[in-house]
Amino acid sequence: MTSAKQIYLGVRRGAPTPPLPYDAEVEYLESTGTQWIDTGCRAGYETVVDVRCAWMRYSADEAVISMDEGTATSNSFTLEYVSYNRWGILLAFGSGNASIGYTFCRSFVKPSLGEFYDINSSKTGLTFGGETYVRTPPPSEFVCAYPLLMFTYGRRGEAIIPSMVRISHLTIRDNDTAVRDYQAVRFTNEQGVSEGAMYDRVSGQLFRNAGTGAFKFGTDIAGGGVNG
Repeated sequence: MTSAKQIYLGVRRGAPTPPLPYDAEVEYLESTGTQWIDTGCRAGYETVVDVRCAWMRYSADEAVISMDEGTATSNSFTLEYVSYNRWGILLAFGSGNASIGYTFCRSFVKPSLGEFYDINSSKTGLTFGGETYVRTPPPSEFVCAYPLLMFTYGRRGEAIIPSMVRISHLTIRDNDTAVRDYQAVRFTNEQGVSEGAMYDRVSGQLFRNAGTGAFKFGTDIAGGGVNG
Protein backbone atom coordinates (compact mmCIF):
# COMPACT_ATOMS: atom_id res chain seq x y z
CA MET A 1 0.00 0.00 0.00
CA THR A 2 1.34 3.40 -0.93
CA SER A 3 1.97 6.08 1.68
CA ALA A 4 -0.66 8.29 0.08
CA LYS A 5 -3.29 5.58 0.36
CA GLN A 6 -2.29 4.88 3.95
CA ILE A 7 -2.74 8.56 4.77
CA TYR A 8 -6.13 8.60 3.04
CA LEU A 9 -7.38 5.57 4.96
CA GLY A 10 -6.07 7.04 8.19
CA VAL A 11 -8.08 10.20 7.65
CA ARG A 12 -11.18 8.29 6.51
CA ARG A 13 -11.14 5.93 9.48
CA GLY A 14 -10.29 8.69 11.92
CA ALA A 15 -7.23 9.10 14.11
CA PRO A 16 -7.25 7.27 17.44
CA THR A 17 -8.62 9.24 20.38
CA PRO A 18 -5.76 10.39 22.60
CA PRO A 19 -5.82 8.97 26.15
CA LEU A 20 -7.30 11.11 28.87
CA PRO A 21 -4.78 12.67 31.31
CA TYR A 22 -6.47 11.01 34.29
CA ASP A 23 -7.53 7.57 35.49
CA ALA A 24 -11.14 8.18 36.55
CA GLU A 25 -13.73 10.82 37.28
CA VAL A 26 -14.52 10.95 41.00
CA GLU A 27 -17.46 12.17 43.07
CA TYR A 28 -15.62 15.21 44.41
CA LEU A 29 -12.31 16.91 45.16
CA GLU A 30 -11.89 18.03 48.78
CA SER A 31 -9.56 20.67 50.20
CA THR A 32 -8.44 20.06 53.78
CA GLY A 33 -7.41 23.69 54.24
CA THR A 34 -4.11 23.96 52.34
CA GLN A 35 -4.95 22.98 48.74
CA TRP A 36 -6.20 25.26 45.98
CA ILE A 37 -6.31 25.61 42.19
CA ASP A 38 -5.49 28.56 39.93
CA THR A 39 -8.09 28.69 37.14
CA GLY A 40 -6.15 31.19 35.02
CA CYS A 41 -9.48 32.99 34.32
CA ARG A 42 -10.09 36.61 35.29
CA ALA A 43 -13.64 37.39 36.36
CA GLY A 44 -15.61 40.16 34.69
CA TYR A 45 -19.09 41.59 34.36
CA GLU A 46 -20.28 38.69 32.18
CA THR A 47 -18.79 35.91 34.35
CA VAL A 48 -21.18 33.14 35.41
CA VAL A 49 -20.21 30.26 37.70
CA ASP A 50 -22.19 27.03 38.10
CA VAL A 51 -20.97 24.64 40.79
CA ARG A 52 -21.95 21.55 42.74
CA CYS A 53 -20.24 21.77 46.11
CA ALA A 54 -20.38 20.96 49.82
CA TRP A 55 -18.95 22.83 52.79
CA MET A 56 -17.01 20.84 55.38
CA ARG A 57 -16.76 23.48 58.14
CA TYR A 58 -18.22 26.80 59.21
CA SER A 59 -15.83 29.75 59.40
CA ALA A 60 -15.67 33.46 58.54
CA ASP A 61 -14.67 32.80 54.91
CA GLU A 62 -15.17 29.45 53.19
CA ALA A 63 -14.78 30.36 49.52
CA VAL A 64 -15.55 27.98 46.67
CA ILE A 65 -14.04 30.33 44.08
CA SER A 66 -12.72 33.84 44.66
CA MET A 67 -10.48 36.78 43.83
CA ASP A 68 -10.37 40.24 45.38
CA GLU A 69 -7.98 42.96 44.18
CA GLY A 70 -7.71 44.08 47.83
CA THR A 71 -8.07 47.85 47.44
CA ALA A 72 -10.75 50.44 48.32
CA THR A 73 -12.02 50.20 44.74
CA SER A 74 -11.46 46.47 44.32
CA ASN A 75 -12.83 44.43 41.49
CA SER A 76 -13.97 41.15 42.99
CA PHE A 77 -15.75 37.89 42.35
CA THR A 78 -16.27 35.71 45.41
CA LEU A 79 -18.68 32.83 46.00
CA GLU A 80 -18.43 31.65 49.60
CA TYR A 81 -20.04 30.75 52.90
CA VAL A 82 -19.59 33.51 55.47
CA SER A 83 -20.37 33.62 59.19
CA TYR A 84 -19.79 37.30 59.97
CA ASN A 85 -22.75 39.72 60.06
CA ARG A 86 -25.04 36.67 59.95
CA TRP A 87 -24.20 33.49 58.12
CA GLY A 88 -25.18 32.49 54.61
CA ILE A 89 -23.99 31.92 51.06
CA LEU A 90 -22.51 35.17 49.77
CA LEU A 91 -21.84 36.33 46.23
CA ALA A 92 -19.68 39.46 46.08
CA PHE A 93 -19.19 40.84 42.59
CA GLY A 94 -17.89 43.98 40.89
CA SER A 95 -16.25 47.06 42.38
CA GLY A 96 -15.93 48.04 46.04
CA ASN A 97 -15.04 46.12 49.18
CA ALA A 98 -16.81 44.79 52.25
CA SER A 99 -16.52 48.09 54.15
CA ILE A 100 -17.86 50.40 51.42
CA GLY A 101 -20.36 48.05 49.87
CA TYR A 102 -19.78 45.38 47.28
CA THR A 103 -22.47 44.66 44.81
CA PHE A 104 -23.54 41.47 46.52
CA CYS A 105 -26.34 39.17 47.60
CA ARG A 106 -26.54 36.70 50.46
CA SER A 107 -28.87 33.76 50.97
CA PHE A 108 -28.97 33.83 54.79
CA VAL A 109 -29.46 30.08 54.54
CA LYS A 110 -26.94 27.99 56.45
CA PRO A 111 -25.85 24.95 54.41
CA SER A 112 -25.64 21.56 56.10
CA LEU A 113 -22.04 20.38 56.36
CA GLY A 114 -21.19 17.64 53.88
CA GLU A 115 -24.40 18.12 51.86
CA PHE A 116 -23.99 18.93 48.16
CA TYR A 117 -25.71 21.97 46.68
CA ASP A 118 -26.12 23.15 43.10
CA ILE A 119 -25.36 26.87 42.96
CA ASN A 120 -25.56 29.33 40.07
CA SER A 121 -24.11 32.82 40.24
CA SER A 122 -24.38 35.57 37.65
CA LYS A 123 -24.51 39.34 37.32
CA THR A 124 -28.21 39.24 38.22
CA GLY A 125 -27.89 37.26 41.44
CA LEU A 126 -27.51 33.93 43.16
CA THR A 127 -29.58 30.75 42.88
CA PHE A 128 -29.21 28.36 45.79
CA GLY A 129 -31.50 25.74 47.32
CA GLY A 130 -34.20 26.43 44.76
CA GLU A 131 -34.36 30.13 45.67
CA THR A 132 -33.05 33.16 43.74
CA TYR A 133 -31.43 36.09 45.55
CA VAL A 134 -31.19 39.32 43.55
CA ARG A 135 -27.98 41.31 43.56
CA THR A 136 -28.17 44.83 45.01
CA PRO A 137 -27.17 47.35 43.82
CA PRO A 138 -26.86 46.36 40.15
CA PRO A 139 -23.22 45.72 39.19
CA SER A 140 -21.16 47.87 36.85
CA GLU A 141 -18.79 46.54 34.20
CA PHE A 142 -15.38 45.38 35.43
CA VAL A 143 -12.51 42.93 34.87
CA CYS A 144 -10.45 41.68 37.80
CA ALA A 145 -6.67 42.05 37.53
CA TYR A 146 -5.99 38.55 38.94
CA PRO A 147 -7.32 35.09 38.05
CA LEU A 148 -9.96 33.29 40.04
CA LEU A 149 -8.76 30.69 42.57
CA MET A 150 -10.77 27.64 43.61
CA PHE A 151 -10.96 26.22 47.17
CA THR A 152 -9.71 29.49 48.71
CA TYR A 153 -10.39 33.15 49.33
CA GLY A 154 -8.03 35.03 47.01
CA ARG A 155 -6.61 38.53 47.35
CA ARG A 156 -4.10 40.34 45.10
CA GLY A 157 -3.44 37.09 43.25
CA GLU A 158 -2.65 35.09 46.40
CA ALA A 159 -4.52 32.32 48.20
CA ILE A 160 -4.92 33.86 51.65
CA ILE A 161 -7.69 31.84 53.35
CA PRO A 162 -7.87 28.26 52.00
CA SER A 163 -11.23 26.59 52.53
CA MET A 164 -12.49 23.17 53.53
CA VAL A 165 -14.96 22.42 50.74
CA ARG A 166 -15.79 19.66 48.29
CA ILE A 167 -16.34 20.42 44.60
CA SER A 168 -17.82 17.89 42.21
CA HIS A 169 -17.83 20.03 39.08
CA LEU A 170 -17.59 23.74 38.30
CA THR A 171 -18.18 25.70 35.11
CA ILE A 172 -17.03 29.25 34.35
CA ARG A 173 -18.74 31.06 31.47
CA ASP A 174 -18.14 34.47 29.93
CA ASN A 175 -20.63 35.94 27.45
CA ASP A 176 -22.45 32.57 27.50
CA THR A 177 -19.28 30.75 26.38
CA ALA A 178 -17.72 28.12 28.63
CA VAL A 179 -14.08 28.98 29.37
CA ARG A 180 -13.65 26.27 32.03
CA ASP A 181 -15.67 23.10 32.59
CA TYR A 182 -14.09 21.30 35.55
CA GLN A 183 -14.74 17.74 36.68
CA ALA A 184 -13.13 16.19 39.76
CA VAL A 185 -10.78 13.35 38.77
CA ARG A 186 -7.94 11.21 40.06
CA PHE A 187 -4.70 10.48 38.21
CA THR A 188 -1.42 8.70 38.89
CA ASN A 189 1.31 11.22 39.70
CA GLU A 190 5.06 11.10 39.14
CA GLN A 191 5.54 9.02 42.32
CA GLY A 192 3.04 6.43 41.14
CA VAL A 193 0.49 7.62 43.72
CA SER A 194 -3.18 8.34 43.00
CA GLU A 195 -3.79 12.10 43.31
CA GLY A 196 -6.86 14.32 42.96
CA ALA A 197 -7.16 17.18 40.46
CA MET A 198 -9.65 19.00 38.25
CA TYR A 199 -9.93 18.11 34.56
CA ASP A 200 -11.05 20.95 32.28
CA ARG A 201 -13.13 19.64 29.38
CA VAL A 202 -12.68 22.94 27.48
CA SER A 203 -8.88 22.98 27.32
CA GLY A 204 -8.31 19.25 27.87
CA GLN A 205 -5.88 20.13 30.66
CA LEU A 206 -5.43 18.78 34.16
CA PHE A 207 -5.43 21.47 36.87
CA ARG A 208 -3.41 20.27 39.86
CA ASN A 209 -3.02 21.48 43.42
CA ALA A 210 -1.12 24.79 43.66
CA GLY A 211 -0.97 24.66 47.47
CA THR A 212 0.55 22.16 49.87
CA GLY A 213 -0.42 18.64 50.89
CA ALA A 214 -2.84 16.73 48.68
CA PHE A 215 -6.54 16.92 47.87
CA LYS A 216 -8.81 14.22 49.20
CA PHE A 217 -11.15 12.76 46.60
CA GLY A 218 -14.34 10.73 46.45
CA THR A 219 -15.09 7.34 44.92
CA ASP A 220 -14.93 6.68 41.18
CA ILE A 221 -17.95 7.57 39.06
CA ALA A 222 -19.11 4.52 37.10
CA GLY A 223 -18.30 5.02 33.43
CA GLY A 224 -16.59 8.29 34.28
CA GLY A 225 -13.71 8.22 31.85
CA VAL A 226 -11.52 5.44 33.22
CA ASN A 227 -8.66 4.91 30.80
CA GLY A 228 -8.42 1.45 29.27
